[in-house]
Amino acid sequence: MIQDQAESDNTLFAMKSLPAGTDETDLVVELDEPLGETQVVEAWLWDGPAHESEVITVKQALVAVGEELDETIGITLVEAAPESGFNYPYYLFSPIDRRDGRIPMLVESNNTGTATDDFEEHRSAAKSLVRRGSSRPISEALGVPLLVPVFPRPAEEPVDWSHYTHQLDRQTVAIEEGPLARIDEQLLRMVEDAKDRLAGDEYAFTDEIMLNGFSASGNFADRFTALHPDRVLSVTAGGLNGMALLPHEEWNGHTLEYHVGVAGLESLTGDSVDVGGLADVNQLLYMGVEDTNDTIPYDDAWSEDLRELALAVYGEDMINDRFPRCQRAYDDADVEAQFRIYDDRGHRPADTEDLVEFHRRSLAGEDVSEFGERLGTVADIQASPANPRTGDAVTFDASDSRPNVGELVSYSWEFGDGQTAAGETVTHAYEESGSYRVTLSVTSDQGTTGETTREITARTSDDDGDAEDASAESAVTASFTVSPSRPSAGEEAAFDAGASSAETGELISYTWDFDDGDTAAGTDPRHAFSDPGTYRVTLSVVSDDGDSAETTNNVTVEEATADPQTEDADGSDYSTPGFGVPGALAGIGGAVQLLRRRLGEAGDDRSD
Repeated sequence: MIQDQAESDNTLFAMKSLPAGTDETDLVVELDEPLGETQVVEAWLWDGPAHESEVITVKQALVAVGEELDETIGITLVEAAPESGFNYPYYLFSPIDRRDGRIPMLVESNNTGTATDDFEEHRSAAKSLVRRGSSRPISEALGVPLLVPVFPRPAEEPVDWSHYTHQLDRQTVAIEEGPLARIDEQLLRMVEDAKDRLAGDEYAFTDEIMLNGFSASGNFADRFTALHPDRVLSVTAGGLNGMALLPHEEWNGHTLEYHVGVAGLESLTGDSVDVGGLADVNQLLYMGVEDTNDTIPYDDAWSEDLRELALAVYGEDMINDRFPRCQRAYDDADVEAQFRIYDDRGHRPADTEDLVEFHRRSLAGEDVSEFGERLGTVADIQASPANPRTGDAVTFDASDSRPNVGELVSYSWEFGDGQTAAGETVTHAYEESGSYRVTLSVTSDQGTTGETTREITARTSDDDGDAEDASAESAVTASFTVSPSRPSAGEEAAFDAGASSAETGELISYTWDFDDGDTAAGTDPRHAFSDPGTYRVTLSVVSDDGDSAETTNNVTVEEATADPQTEDADGSDYSTPGFGVPGALAGIGGAVQLLRRRLGEAGDDRSD
């Protein structure tokens, strides 16, 4: 007897009687009617009339109709459960190979791409996402379940099109009643429900989740993380239109209302944003250099007031203005996030290998800083000699300048004495003694610009020659130490210019160039380098007599040391399963048993 797997009122597909003593290895049973959809079927063998004798055996198989089997196995549609705190269904995928120990749930919010009141369109888009989206291989490679909610993006009901729910925008968070109220909280209730359903499959979960998203779902992941940093272990969010949510209420003279920043969130949600908690989340925020998908012109993504604020804060260009400003805003908030602009990539997700590895390292407690890069165009000046005499030819070198994207095509110099020059390396002589402010401006082939300045002091040249020159050059000494001497990336290092001195007068100015685009002033600044490498740190000092000196030392920044502990205090084992999607499924029989247990525990669920 062959039938479906329903708990009751089964559909009978075929019945075949066999003579006693039949020995068949390849028995063919024709169905009375073809299967109309992918489903689990059961084959029952009785030792007599069906339902009137003993069952010899029961076997199940998942039969795919019109789709690839490996895309549908392990997927369940869980219906809405308002009594459990969520008003919409969600898809749940459970990979065959499961990770040992306590694990987080992987979550990607759905993104239909348009506003519509046809809920079936939203459900279909969510189904496609769980089957073939960028989160599926992350789930399979790491052995963690994937949850995809089916939130609507309405055109008129229950709210109008100005509520961009799939981006978790301001209008959406402001909904106080109805089925779409606080969908961020509804998502957390879905996660708890999914954990309960999978508990019987020998899963053990942490309180945190991993988030992945791109385009609208990338905005959702980014904004959800700011709302609930205590519930997020790691997040990969791309295609953000260059505009990550900024962890500030006030920045650069602007009040940053949500969803530009976090101002006003307490009045919307009742809770203030924990910026310190946000700093504990591993974040990879990325764009493609050729991405032209910009939501700024669209009224469903931005109200007029928020659009005006966004352009004032972020700027016009997604790659050259907005994303570098986001990184600076994060730096100013002491929130470390990995910002990345991918070459030769438009509006599409990052490579699967990067997404998998970022979350794998987050699971293992390993360093993720190498995924990021310094954004923007950086101008850098090197001068030799640093303390010239009048008439000396000074070589100015801009070769350490760098763009974030493309190549530098223009170098413009202003020497502070009315003279200018162009080129990567130029020479200039000062005819009169004094201090001069040298300015370098660089431009890339992408139109991005960077500018920096440096003080140069030219001394008087006279007939006494080297002896007096040596005396002049020794009048002021620049010297500094750094502790620790070899800091790790992200570790704050203490710089101390206390050993600098002036033979006459007092030192009145200390300026620092850390060779990573950042500068400082004072005798004892503190600085953290974001990336490992060797940096040429320069200290320039000036006395009240007008004498100056400069010294440059190499500071080697090492890779951040990962916590040697690879196990949670509760025994969670985060061993690496390897890169990529598992090469083969572990057998239909085990997968069907997994589906059967889950389906049997939730009568309203549908396998999909």
